[in-house]
Amino acid sequence: TFDKALMEEAKASFSSAEDEKKTPLSAEVYMSQKEPFQLVLQDPDGNKVMAASEKKAEAAKKHDTDRAIIGKQLDRMGNTPFTIKEVSWNIEEGTFIPISIINEVRRQAVKQLVKRHQQKRKSISSEKMKGFLYTGQEGEELADKSRGKRNAFCDLAISVDNKEGAVAAIKSGVDVLYWGGDLLSLNEILKTDQWEDVAELARQNNISLAVALPRITKQIDHEKMTLLFKRGAKRKQTGIRLGNLGAAEVLKNKNKWGLIADYPLNLFNSSSLSFFYERGFQKVVLSPELTLNQIKKLHRPHDMKIECIVHGQLPVMISEYCPFKNKKTACVRSGSSSSCLYKNKKVVLQDKAGYNFPVQMDAQCRMILFNSKELCLYSHLEEFTETGIDSLRIEAVGRSAAYIGKVVSLYRHVLDSYKKGTPLNGDELKKNKDILEKLSAGGITRGHYFRGVE
Repeated sequence: TFDKALMEEAKASFSSAEDEKKTPLSAEVYMSQKEPFQLVLQDPDGNKVMAASEKKAEAAKKHDTDRAIIGKQLDRMGNTPFTIKEVSWNIEEGTFIPISIINEVRRQAVKQLVKRHQQKRKSISSEKMKGFLYTGQEGEELADKSRGKRNAFCDLAISVDNKEGAVAAIKSGVDVLYWGGDLLSLNEILKTDQWEDVAELARQNNISLAVALPRITKQIDHEKMTLLFKRGAKRKQTGIRLGNLGAAEVLKNKNKWGLIADYPLNLFNSSSLSFFYERGFQKVVLSPELTLNQIKKLHRPHDMKIECIVHGQLPVMISEYCPFKNKKTACVRSGSSSSCLYKNKKVVLQDKAGYNFPVQMDAQCRMILFNSKELCLYSHLEEFTETGIDSLRIEAVGRSAAYIGKVVSLYRHVLDSYKKGTPLNGDELKKNKDILEKLSAGGITRGHYFRGVE
């Protein structure tokens, strides 16, 4: 049924909501006999415009044009972004001007104000663009050999998600430890008993420690983030590595620990580096899909650190789809991996060519599909050190302490040999590379770094 009173109330509520979103204007009306009708509009930012009629007002013969008539026409803002909130009247009694003239002057004034707003937005956008677009003239080219005050040698970094692996990495000689990653929830990342032990061991060995957030964070995770990192600050973390823009927005004012932009943010060019530098990030991790030649041509902001991934099994896909849901022995999906029967089992998906892609389930019961081959740039580290890269990273999330200890030891040994000026010979490099290949069930690959190079 149609309820007229209810419909009028609903209509009034919508009109009120729309007015609240519009920019309130103050108006000045000038009307006197033998003078043009004039309207001045001004917004809260001080933008002021004036429009006047070509025809002059005249003495009224029957009815004059009073405030009520003019005010009614001024309120006809329609779908413009403005609404009239107050009017200053400067009109001569006994004066007449046609309503069509009032409407025409109002439209002219509004058109001028809209144009003024558009010009201002365009100017602001241009200034913002200047803040993060690089033309190649500023900053420091990565391949510049004269690195000045920069570190002469790369740090060795690693990503781990278990206490035993963290201990093995620290004892084997890493410089930077990332704790967390895609397989853990935020609560698990900062679990008190493990975190405090790892943080203390890192402190004793002068190791830089950073939390690595999962690359997928939903709204409920953002609501937890501030509380979790208040706890993290007390445990002396020195950085936060994140891989999505939502987390970057939540943590933008909490960069006293040092924000690190991870490679899922698609860091392919100098403009990307500048974008995150302007937002307080201290380090970026370049996309592993870049070639080494492309990396050399990047321009970095002056004091930003650059990291590349040189070893590990990288994810090729993350999906909400559960590949085990049709199995008779599968768990009932609850949005948590606590009931997942496959969480700690070795499971692979095999493609038509016979390649095996490892599968793991994260803390929210998402499927993470890893590359069939492990990235391994062990025999090319010297070429990375010559690019100006600050840090080389090993991805070891979900790996055992024995694996981590062996891989870190081999990478530490070769980097130290460059530092001492006594690089390993070809036979030693090949021997150690063979060891690394045996640790990978699916073999190793150089990835994209040397794509197009024979």
